[in-house]
Amino acid sequence: MNPFKRKVSVKIRRDNAAVSAAHRNLMRGPLQLGVVLLLAMAGSQCHSTTAPKGSISIANLTAVELGLEHQVCGGLFEYAAVDEVNFDVMHAQRTDVVGMAVYQNEVPIGTVAECPVTPACSETKACLISSNGQTHAIRLRAVVPWTSSYTWAIRLNALTGTTTTNVLSTTIQRPDALPTGTQAVFLLFTATRTLTTSANFELEAYSPGIAGRSIVFTMTATSNGSVVTNTSNTQQETAGSHKLGLFGGFRIASGPTDITATLTERDAAGNVIAQDTRTITVQ
Repeated sequence: MNPFKRKVSVKIRRDNAAVSAAHRNLMRGPLQLGVVLLLAMAGSQCHSTTAPKGSISIANLTAVELGLEHQVCGGLFEYAAVDEVNFDVMHAQRTDVVGMAVYQNEVPIGTVAECPVTPACSETKACLISSNGQTHAIRLRAVVPWTSSYTWAIRLNALTGTTTTNVLSTTIQRPDALPTGTQAVFLLFTATRTLTTSANFELEAYSPGIAGRSIVFTMTATSNGSVVTNTSNTQQETAGSHKLGLFGGFRIASGPTDITATLTERDAAGNVIAQDTRTITVQ
């Protein structure tokens, strides 16, 4: 029996399992927020449908990315970003605005509450920041699937009756250098010593999500020229899922250990499509 197999504990990560049910309404349409890590101002001008003069409407829509989900919320890497959307509600009473439903691309994603609200890491949050007469400032924060650009198309609707607003839209051009395309590549590889001869690791890869392809992950730990650990894991790509990976624990040497991770992407016939290698030294 391979003694390594008794020492390794790995878990498979897939991005479609990592996005909570509270975010799936957002997917059908195309966070501790104390630190804003990355900002991407809206990349296009705001577009609007018109509302009758004097009727309730929204204006001044802006959107920024606060950062990738794992940067803002903590935890393992996810192919997701945290956005903040701000806009004004015009020609309305404060009591009428609180409780209105927020729609993104004609899909309801939450209701307006009084600020402050809890961070948006677990669900979409919209709250009323301030009021000035019949003008009210709204802030919305949400986790959305990462794409190189993302368009917000917002309107409000009363939970009862027929009151609805115009639609405003704006597009965020993402600042993050996450890969896209048709070939797999590493997104993240970390390893940290936990005990004298053990370490935890996280290994994440971009998957183009092409059915029939697979990604083989191999990981080798060496110290003073001797192999301490050697393991491999094969995962199938799934259409619409853009992250595959592993995390868990494995055995290392008591001294400095070089850990090399390699991914090999193959098509259904076994031909190599892409290969990527990363090495970390654990002291």
